[in-house]
Amino acid sequence: MTKDMDLLRQHSLWLARFTLFLLAGTAFALLLPTLVLLAVHAASEGTWPRLLGWSIETALPSIFYLYALWAIRITFRDYAAQGLFGPTLAIGCTRAGAALALGAVASAIVAPNLLRLLEPGGSWANPGFVRFDSAYLAVGVVGIAITLLGRLLRRAVEVQREAAQLRRELQDFF
Repeated sequence: MTKDMDLLRQHSLWLARFTLFLLAGTAFALLLPTLVLLAVHAASEGTWPRLLGWSIETALPSIFYLYALWAIRITFRDYAAQGLFGPTLAIGCTRAGAALALGAVASAIVAPNLLRLLEPGGSWANPGFVRFDSAYLAVGVVGIAITLLGRLLRRAVEVQREAAQLRRELQDFF
């Protein structure tokens, strides 16, 4: 049993490092186009609309997804260091799930509609029509489910603490 737990902690440490690699790579991949567009803008005019459109479409939702990766990385790292699933996993699930849900909302609804409103032409002519990308629906629902799982785990940790306290009190009584 102890060998299995040690192996799980080693895997968790490896996953924390891998998640940090993914986080850094994604942040770099988001930063690079911004730097290129800024360099192009220095040479020519008309780049700001492209930079603004790219920022809204890609960077805005990615902020939430990067935070979800950060929360997952912290969860892996803390488990590798402490070997406790309860509080660490509960907090990590709550944060990562909320970030995934917010990222899905930003990807599916906020970014497309902001882009639509900023397009030159007729976006304001038909304000009742809302663009919606249903591919992000699953990501949002999974995010909500992970958040609820985190809350359930937090409650399980509280019940486990209460049970341990009652057990100590009963031992003192008898």
